[in-house]
Amino acid sequence: MSYRLYAAKQCGSAVVEALLAIADAEWELEELDFDSGELLGEDYRQVNPLAQVPALVLPDGRIITESAAIILTLVERFPEAGLAPPAGTDARAEFYRWLTFLAVNVYGEMIHGDHPERYVDGEDASAAFTKRSDTRARGHLATMEAALEPAPFLLGERMTALDPYLAMMRHWRPGPGWFAEACPKLEAAAQAAEAHPQVAAAWRRQGWT
Repeated sequence: MSYRLYAAKQCGSAVVEALLAIADAEWELEELDFDSGELLGEDYRQVNPLAQVPALVLPDGRIITESAAIILTLVERFPEAGLAPPAGTDARAEFYRWLTFLAVNVYGEMIHGDHPERYVDGEDASAAFTKRSDTRARGHLATMEAALEPAPFLLGERMTALDPYLAMMRHWRPGPGWFAEACPKLEAAAQAAEAHPQVAAAWRRQGWT
């Protein structure tokens, strides 16, 4: 029985596409058109009431939302794929730390900046809100840059799910140019992840390469 991934191009589902391919899982893609508002339709709200991607339907029909939760689900279900360091190790604890850090602090700020109208009224307030969210996201990435020494991946010699997760966010605001200038270690790890065949294929489908 297969998994079904609800996705939209250049959105948070990109990393799940790559990880499903790396895990050699049996899966099918349900692509939604972000620009047309298809995510806001009642049909998709039955899948995810928050109208966000990704959403992953498990083989038994249960639905998992939130990119970090989906990543952890795949880590557990496909241990042979090496999507995370071995369970019970210090490296696994580091994996949990930085996955949560990216999901809550970086991804969260980027989404807030994308939709300032949810929090403030007026064009000037929206522009200021997005600017502040972007500044906070950059500060969080700088924290990560100072804490890690990629070799060549974020946690050492082997790629984990953390690397394509970061590499996906690299293509959002503030963009690859900022990463290369302000966070060269993170940029190098992201580029190493993007050289992986399954990640590269997923990124080509997004239009990122």
